[in-house]
Amino acid sequence: MKRKKYIIQNIDGPESEFSALSVSNVLSVLNGEVVQVSRCTYLRIIQKLVDGVCFLCTHGGYGENGMLQNAMKEIGVMHTHSNPEAAFVMSSKHLTKKHYLRLGIPTPDWIYRGHLYGDNAQKISCFVHKPDDGGSKNGIFVSVNGNLHHNEIGEQLIQGDIEVSIVVYGSNNPICFPPLLRERNINNIGVLRETNTKLDHDLLKKCSYYAKIFHISLGARGLSKTDFVINPEGSIYALETDSQPGLALNQASARQANAYGLSYDKFIEGILNDREK
Repeated sequence: MKRKKYIIQNIDGPESEFSALSVSNVLSVLNGEVVQVSRCTYLRIIQKLVDGVCFLCTHGGYGENGMLQNAMKEIGVMHTHSNPEAAFVMSSKHLTKKHYLRLGIPTPDWIYRGHLYGDNAQKISCFVHKPDDGGSKNGIFVSVNGNLHHNEIGEQLIQGDIEVSIVVYGSNNPICFPPLLRERNINNIGVLRETNTKLDHDLLKKCSYYAKIFHISLGARGLSKTDFVINPEGSIYALETDSQPGLALNQASARQANAYGLSYDKFIEGILNDREK
């Protein structure tokens, strides 16, 4: 039986504008029905979608942290992207960084809810404040004090002006798209600008390896995007992983898919087909 396609839009999450952007572009590929959900309505609405498969454009909040995915799992609604457990880990920078350490992936030391993580966390002198559950670059800033809000992590500032993003695509023998390199300014650390800077091939290969083993270890589906910072000595530090990176044509995932040689249509169709049957 051919299943209906539903494109799910998160209309009141913290990244609702990105959800709308993803929906508008995904809709150009998939012959599906757009279904808008909110925090108050998603439990009721998804019960009507058991006859189809849901393509998630639900960036941020309940749409990305496993709540929506868990509800769909319990009801028996097929959906794209990762399972609830993987989504839950990737939605928390704290849990993501703990998982990096289990896999031997370097990550900056950090403080979370009064606890120190990493060999030299007690020596952190310059903090990057990050909301634990926010978008990867939303609401972050640098300070020299560790006075954190309840749901913030205080991460050691790694000196270095180049960040590397790696998109891992698929779940059955996943592939890594070409890396995206961007410059950052510590005085405005949430703003990144693309750069033509060249980095050592082996260094970029190592970033791809780390992103891929993280993706595989969680059983991630569809795609994930891991961000790294490279310090002046060439050391790699993983910062965070996104389980639902933006899917618009002008955003990193689609552009890196194109750099790999994958058309936008094939890119979106691949995400749709990479779901639990």
